[in-house]
Amino acid sequence: MKDLDYQPSALARGMRSQTAQVIGLILPDIGNPFFTALARAIEDAAHESGYGLLLCNSDEDPEKEQHYAEILLAQRVAGIVLTPAAGELCEPLQACDIPLVCVERPIPGYPVDTVLLDNESGSRMATGYLIELGHRRIGLIVGLEDGAISQERFQGYEQALKEAGLPIDPDLVRYGGLAEEGGYQRAQQLLDSGNPPPTALFVSNNELALGALRAIQSRGIQVPEALSVASFGDMPCFSLFRPSLTVVRQPTYQLGLEAAKLLLQRIGGQAPPAPVLMRLAPMLVVGESTAPPGSV
Repeated sequence: MKDLDYQPSALARGMRSQTAQVIGLILPDIGNPFFTALARAIEDAAHESGYGLLLCNSDEDPEKEQHYAEILLAQRVAGIVLTPAAGELCEPLQACDIPLVCVERPIPGYPVDTVLLDNESGSRMATGYLIELGHRRIGLIVGLEDGAISQERFQGYEQALKEAGLPIDPDLVRYGGLAEEGGYQRAQQLLDSGNPPPTALFVSNNELALGALRAIQSRGIQVPEALSVASFGDMPCFSLFRPSLTVVRQPTYQLGLEAAKLLLQRIGGQAPPAPVLMRLAPMLVVGESTAPPGSV
């Protein structure tokens, strides 16, 4: 083999074992920098272990997700990492017998390995920090009303207010979906609310934050002089914002790495028998976009 410079064929090995030396990855929005970083980590771990990666983008569309799942299963991938688009496992994956790992979003009631962020604690940290600064009317723009992650982030916001003895005002909470435009529209609504408008705004994901910041800028509102702003999630472009943004920073690369490691362990028969649930802690990074109300 050495004299002939022979290289074993991954395809041939896959044909013998009925699986390819490849793992599949289904993400909901590869244009979102969060999922781009997640894919980078999973590809790094796969490559280091001798696996290739097939990347699929579902566009938050359950039908498209199912289509890609069928393609990956037909390719006999060794395992799949996915961020489910609809909060449930599509039919082809329910019926398959290959290793699966969910990352970033859970599938309630379905026994599958899952790597998540501690969303509730991150939201509680950010809201609690705004309360410590003296804010009492804190607006929240959160994602999908029936989404598991959105509910966890709302619960962290709610818990911080309760711990401070502050009431939960439904008029200060807006559900905006997952896209930038939703953040723009919901920020406009909050800024138009009376009795009086919020002095601080906490936005529960980076795409919504972009939209909210655009709405604030369109009105000429000074941050943090007139309104403090904090975001759950960071983006590379946030480093260019002035004032710098206060964010709940997610260990995005580590999330992807742990998901890939868990999948590879499951493929190799080295993972625990029961499904694993892993939660990673975020951290609060204080920028210049938050200040005590009326102090600047």
